[in-house]
Amino acid sequence: MHRKTWLYSNVALLTGLLLTTGCGQRPQKPDITDVPDIVHTVEEHGVAITLTLSPGMMDPRHDAILTLLTRYPAGLQIDFPNVEMAIEGFEVTAILSPPDATDQAGYQISETILRLTPIPGSHYRIAPMLFAITQNNDIEGETQYLITPAIRPPSHRLDDVDAASLTATPEPVYIPPTPAEIIRWALVSIALLLILLGGVFLASKLKRKMEVMRMSPAERARYELDQLLVKDLPAKGQFKEFYFAITGIIRTYIERQHGIRAPELTTPEFLEAAAKRPAFKPAVVERLQEFLESADLVKFAAWTPTQRAIQDTIETARNYLAEDETTFTEEKH
Repeated sequence: MHRKTWLYSNVALLTGLLLTTGCGQRPQKPDITDVPDIVHTVEEHGVAITLTLSPGMMDPRHDAILTLLTRYPAGLQIDFPNVEMAIEGFEVTAILSPPDATDQAGYQISETILRLTPIPGSHYRIAPMLFAITQNNDIEGETQYLITPAIRPPSHRLDDVDAASLTATPEPVYIPPTPAEIIRWALVSIALLLILLGGVFLASKLKRKMEVMRMSPAERARYELDQLLVKDLPAKGQFKEFYFAITGIIRTYIERQHGIRAPELTTPEFLEAAAKRPAFKPAVVERLQEFLESADLVKFAAWTPTQRAIQDTIETARNYLAEDETTFTEEKH
């Protein structure tokens, strides 16, 4: 009798240990004191299985405890089902399986304790469970089966909940961002800023390009010449690049203004074509010949021009653009 008392006291102790684990604090037993626990016992083939669900009515505000206690002779082998598979409408938040014990009569005691959290709005049910029973030494013996009944506990409706027990939603609490979040948002902000600046730069560049395309041939040539002089290629020793660029500006201007495909012609071919056009007076052709042939010396003969020669080349280009634009305008009107 003392051993049996000791056994049940240990079972109660293990149940208490379960209730103090899982959620980080000691859970309180549901305060539904007017509803008794649901207890079902099935006994057959010398095996007794007791299912206890506490409390007997489900309330989403409180957890429930399901205890499965099996008592069977030592000579039997029990194949236990997966209890979690039989749980419906609950979330299993803790499971405790104390070591098997033997009572004073020599029966084996096996216990499984589950902590169940009701899912609001669900239908709560413990489905029937099938236990298979065989003799330990009877390999070809007949298997006996034991089925527990289903448990359908009643549950509180929303109307049943006392309005005084409901708490108002607290005021929002500011949660400062973590260092990782600050870094992530800073990188995103920098990326967006770079994209914005890139868009502004491209838009301004496109706008300027459109403005250049709307210029007259002479205005466009003067703009291109100013852009070339900003690079200051002669000061960097890039004489050949400078002369290729400045003669290219003048040749492109002549093509736009007079329709001669000057960029594709050699200097002799261009001068021959220009001499046949009324717009190119002999004096103009002579100046262009001197301009282009001196540039060819730098471009193809590796001649290094003096600073004075470079300035003369620039002035010749500027004067030609100004004079030809004036002549072209007068002839047009």
